[in-house]
Amino acid sequence: MLSRSPWITLAVFASVLQVVCTTATADGGPDYYAVTGVAANGVLNIRAEPSAKSRKIGAIPHDARGLQNLGCTGGPGFAEWLEMTENERQRAGRERWCKVRYRGIVGWVAGRYLMEDSNPPAMPSAANPEAADNLVAFPPAEKGMLRHVLQLPKLDDESLFKVELIVGKTVMTDANNTYFFGGQIKEETIEGWGFPRYMVKALGPMGGTLMAVDPNAPKVARFITLAAGPHLIRYNSRLPVVVYVPEGVEVRYRIWRAEPEMRPIEVG
Repeated sequence: MLSRSPWITLAVFASVLQVVCTTATADGGPDYYAVTGVAANGVLNIRAEPSAKSRKIGAIPHDARGLQNLGCTGGPGFAEWLEMTENERQRAGRERWCKVRYRGIVGWVAGRYLMEDSNPPAMPSAANPEAADNLVAFPPAEKGMLRHVLQLPKLDDESLFKVELIVGKTVMTDANNTYFFGGQIKEETIEGWGFPRYMVKALGPMGGTLMAVDPNAPKVARFITLAAGPHLIRYNSRLPVVVYVPEGVEVRYRIWRAEPEMRPIEVG
């Protein structure tokens, strides 16, 4: 029987000391960042250049950790930052952009949404260099789309595992009804390479059940997924899992594991 590991949301807490650390890459910044200050139903955009007007090339969840620090630009140095008032730090933070690596994507994010991650989780992106090399086969996302990359750690017997791809969007809804989006994940083969990639060209309208709810009840942020059942693919650490979705759409995953023992079915 397949069992799935739970989706774990890692809560991230900021402190003044952590914010100070994130502003000093050139002279003592952290090795890894965590995201802070992004709403629960939002994402931190990854951009091609250090500018809010630059093209988006990816999105990072509001509670993500383990963003590898590749250097920052703009804003004050570490020593100058320590001498600033809180208001001065707020203004300076808007000018700071940091280059990060997150799940195989390298780009720029706004520095004011970063804090030091002093105990980052183990990142699978470096687990298998072959998967990172093979990423060159996957073309950049087209306009209006984003490319999401998952690089899996190598396992002893990968035939026992499957990867579930989960595509959806965080929406403010009531807490009782069941909701879903139209659309489907389609597998395509990259010509000349033979590698699979996964595409969601559009997120359809949201549907759901029609249970009566208290009109005064507060809405909650919920991750609403595609209506189709679990989309399971082969676990293969030698290739990156690459999913293309429209901007604003989220991609998540779960790992399923089969029991190694096979049991007979009785004749009935």
